[in-house]
Amino acid sequence: MSEHPLSFFILGTQKGGTSTLHYWLNQNPHLSLPKIKETHYFSQTDRYDLGLEWYFHWFVPQSKKNIWGEVDPSYLFFPETPSRIKRLCSRPKFIIILRDPLKRAYSHYLMSVQRGYESLDFVQALESEKTRLEQDNQWFSFKHHSYLTRGKYSEQIMRFKHEFLDSKFLFLRFDDLFTAESRKKVYLKLCDFIGVQPAIDAIDLETVIRQASTYKSAIIRSIYGSQTIRRIGKRLIPIINVQAKILDVLDRFNKKPVRERSPLDKGLIPNKILQNVNVEIESVAALTGLSLDHWLNNLEAE
Repeated sequence: MSEHPLSFFILGTQKGGTSTLHYWLNQNPHLSLPKIKETHYFSQTDRYDLGLEWYFHWFVPQSKKNIWGEVDPSYLFFPETPSRIKRLCSRPKFIIILRDPLKRAYSHYLMSVQRGYESLDFVQALESEKTRLEQDNQWFSFKHHSYLTRGKYSEQIMRFKHEFLDSKFLFLRFDDLFTAESRKKVYLKLCDFIGVQPAIDAIDLETVIRQASTYKSAIIRSIYGSQTIRRIGKRLIPIINVQAKILDVLDRFNKKPVRERSPLDKGLIPNKILQNVNVEIESVAALTGLSLDHWLNNLEAE
């Protein structure tokens, strides 16, 4: 296996703060990240089949940027990713930032609503998830309706640990991105783990990335969310880079920030779901060494 400067991956999780980590690291003059966040090269087969030349053209090699890495939250969840990375990198470092599974699911749900992928209310969506995934033959629900499934972090982490027995893993908490003191500690810990100078005076640690949003136009929302239109678009525009650019422009154009969004009411969620989430939280805490007691859900007496 030929080696190269690619040495670390921030794997996820989706809706867990990876955009913020990418923003921090992209300012560091000693690091080279892809020109786009989330190439999805190792997670999506149509992109993986384009080959390494397509993947590496997203990086801009510079003499001062001798450490390469990528931030892509799809990598933690898609099952073929570990073996594909292993074919390229024998012992990369992995960073995984985790979020309360229910809060992550709710944020994911709101994104699917905003993009026109979801018409059910949140509890209905959670209760329909298993059936949707079982009947999913085009990976649509796997990507867009996997609210609770993406929060089953322990099995996703173990896939990587089994594949990369000699790799080092750093686990971070989404919760620690929200105060200046803890945010700085996270950034310094991240740089120390990667093995790069933090250049702390040059880094903006205050900017919030991807704030809560809703849609501007219901028409554009319906176009973006239509599977039929997306299939036709792929036939008319076969170049993946162009497809991704058009979808990104549509998504950004149709977003408008909201100061407040409807809060997650865990009291509406069935006890069975809360119990299953609690079991997962305890498993993740044992696996990662993170303190996660504040994620545990209060159960109603039955």
